Amino acid sequence: MLIKKTHGSYKILNSKERKNILKSIQEQWGCDIPVDDPIFLMNPKQKLFLTSRDIESLNLAEFRVDKIGTYFGMFDKNGLRLSIEGSQIIGPCASKNVIELNRDQIKDWLQGVNIDFKFDSNSFVIIKHDSDFMGCAKSTGNVLMNFVPKARRVKIID
Repeated sequence: MLIKKTHGSYKILNSKERKNILKSIQEQWGCDIPVDDPIFLMNPKQKLFLTSRDIESLNLAEFRVDKIGTYFGMFDKNGLRLSIEGSQIIGPCASKNVIELNRDQIKDWLQGVNIDFKFDSNSFVIIKHDSDFMGCAKSTGNVLMNFVPKARRVKIID
């Protein structure tokens, strides 16, 4: 293996940590991750990144690497909060905690607005519109708390 257990500020998660992530995905969304034998990395801010085993064939010491993989999500006290890309990976196979928003709601969502929405669980949910997965929200039972980063928000949608 040419990649170290820690590369720069990234830590490659061991099999026990990886199993905990896969278990959280199964518990929260009823889904097995649709990526063959993924590698999870964590940065000092506790953000999870997902990459494939193909990275093991690279000698990363020869390169100046700023980021590795796709930002997948992060853990907080309420569980695993997926990034937009994480929701797009997990969403198609998720069997629970997926909320479909209508056109007006998704416009507000993409602008960073919290959405009034009754849901029977206080958990992280995947936001969907038609066949598109738009990220993750924290349901408080009555409101979907928006986590769309400011840099990715849309100002005006017609």
